[in-house]
Amino acid sequence: MLKKANDAVINKSIDAVYNMSSSEKTRELVRMREKAMHDKVSELYEAEMRGIDKGTTLGMEKLIAGMRMTGLSEEQIQAAIRAANSQGSV
Repeated sequence: MLKKANDAVINKSIDAVYNMSSSEKTRELVRMREKAMHDKVSELYEAEMRGIDKGTTLGMEKLIAGMRMTGLSEEQIQAAIRAANSQGSV
């Protein structure tokens, strides 16, 4: 157990922490809250990755449309895409 402090508020807080940690119900609630927070972070990360993928796809579609507008042939466009993929640019 922690050494008692001179401050009554700190001592009360220390006692509350020990009481909470000794309660099975409280530990389960804390575990559930931590899991919910972890799940939320995971959901946000997955949403971010989907957004990046969607943005990359839309960007490629616009780039290809621009290439077509400049008069490049489909073969030239495909060659440019292959070259970008081989360099890790796409």
